Amino acid sequence: MRVYRDITEAEYDINTALTLGTFDGVHLGHRQLFSLLKQQAKKDNLRTFVITFDPHPRAVLVPHNQLPALTTTEEKLRLLDEAGIDAVLVINFTHEFANVSSEEFLKDYILKGIGLRALVVGYDFRFGRGRRGDAVMLKEFAAAEGFSFASVPEYKKDDVTVSSSLIRGFLSQGRTDLANEYLGYRFSFCGEVVEGNRRGRTLGFPTANIAGKEKNKMIPGNGVYAVRVQGRNINHGGVMNIGIRPTFNDEPVVVPEVHLLDFDADIYGEELCVFPLVKIRDEKKFTSVEELKKQIEADRQTAAELLKKL
Repeated sequence: MRVYRDITEAEYDINTALTLGTFDGVHLGHRQLFSLLKQQAKKDNLRTFVITFDPHPRAVLVPHNQLPALTTTEEKLRLLDEAGIDAVLVINFTHEFANVSSEEFLKDYILKGIGLRALVVGYDFRFGRGRRGDAVMLKEFAAAEGFSFASVPEYKKDDVTVSSSLIRGFLSQGRTDLANEYLGYRFSFCGEVVEGNRRGRTLGFPTANIAGKEKNKMIPGNGVYAVRVQGRNINHGGVMNIGIRPTFNDEPVVVPEVHLLDFDADIYGEELCVFPLVKIRDEKKFTSVEELKKQIEADRQTAAELLKKL
């Protein structure tokens, strides 16, 4: 898959089937759109081309109320590659770019910069200054410029419309199982193992503190999870706690801590990717260290049993 970071880098080819959007999560709904895009491309012998944005437009337009990202740009590109897309343009979304009108974007970026035979967009897609570009505008523009246009209907699973917002809601509630179903793959987050306060080791359960690579990457809601952890020469099951360490009354910093099952090695500085598979319980405060240790051992056993089935 070819990846371009600037419109001037993109190779012009009029024989192009194109879609554009944020595609956060690259979930089942997005994959339906890509499937139809590839069908159109195969029928007319066109390349498939995706335009997406970094950062998320909301992070620029409403920075005080931005949403956590289901996927980093790196993860999104990997998923687009796996979906069979030929080329991707990642546009640096800025206030200046936000002022580009929908007509200007279509003419200067797509028709002149990339080339176009077929355009496919999602049912709720809007773009351009003031979000004035919509399906009605695109249909009229396509007729005038001589390319085909299709708007893909919403994709439903179990009578529920699949969306990035829905999946964020599942993750914030700790329903990683449902999030994974609607994503179509296992959600994960990655980061470096950093020094903690080593309290897990003093309790007999050493943990790896994961510092996220990107601060806006979403992590599940607070609680204890059965997880799969992957890294260099590492592929282990584990138990993860996400919370503010309420038992010790420390500073209120939310940090994912992972205890790897049947593993004892120095992995400080290693990059790990954590796949939260199922939530075991909510976070709770314990009256004593002994009570906490008993609960952690119970969590280990529960996670081990769950991981055998996942």
